[in-house]
Order: sequence, then structure tokens, then C-alpha cells
Amino acid sequence: MFTANTPSSKAKWVLETMGIKGVPAPYFDDIARQENIKVKRCSLPSEKDLSGMLIYRGEMKGILINTYIENIGRQNFTFAHELGHYFLKQNT
Repeated sequence: MFTANTPSSKAKWVLETMGIKGVPAPYFDDIARQENIKVKRCSLPSEKDLSGMLIYRGEMKGILINTYIENIGRQNFTFAHELGHYFLKQNT
């Protein structure tokens, strides 16, 4: 199995493994689906300081994206960030 020395090298490995070239944002849902990660987008105005989170419940995995933060760039960053947590955890 691949061992990433840095988050950047792990991200490059994930994109290469999945055949993703160019801007990865349009593929985040595909990456999550391939890894069997459920994705939920919802507006959480009472949690305006929460951009998103990676959730584990037994063998189930999920990513929550707070759409109350309307900036799509921030939502994409959050999605990538949470996927990063998931893939980096795979080496621990």
C-alpha cells in the first residue's frame, strides 16, 4: 500500500489513482462514492462556525458540508479537506 510522506503527496496519489486530471472539485462526490462515504449537504445556521466534518459510525463513513456558508469555493475546500482527513487516516 502507498505510504504518503505528506498530505500533498497523498492527494496527488489519490487523484492519480482515480485518473483525475485538472481541477478535482467536480469529482469530489465521485471520490466519496467510490470510497463508500455518504455525503450530506445541509444549511446549519446555528453552526455557522462549522464548515464540515468527517464522521465515522462503525464501518459507515460520512462527510457533512454546511451549506449555510454559501461560498462554493469554501464548500469545495471543506469537502477536499474532509476527504484529506479520510485518506490520511487510511495510513494510520
